[in-house]
Amino acid sequence: MCNGTQVLRAWPAANRHRAARERRFGAGASVGVLLPWAEARSRKADHLGLILMAKAGYDPRASLELWKRMAEASKGQRPPEFLSTHPAEATRIQQIEGWLPEALTYYRPAR
Repeated sequence: MCNGTQVLRAWPAANRHRAARERRFGAGASVGVLLPWAEARSRKADHLGLILMAKAGYDPRASLELWKRMAEASKGQRPPEFLSTHPAEATRIQQIEGWLPEALTYYRPAR
């Protein structure tokens, strides 16, 4: 029976370098591919949520106030946006401001 050290010694150096490259690629893929993809899905969910809340009779302008309070509460307590699966609060506020005219076309106050 052999132990892990014996296996590593027997493993050609080229394979060890390949494994290191694959680990680096995995980290790069997370930052370069997976996180932006997750953020894009989050952005789409925010947009659809704004439209759906307006159609349900909730004032979509309230979402701006919510995200302003969230930004105030988080004050620098989050990772950089490029390392996050969700947009920063300031980015969400800016996006919501852009989507509000569309959402307001669907808004009919609930009775």
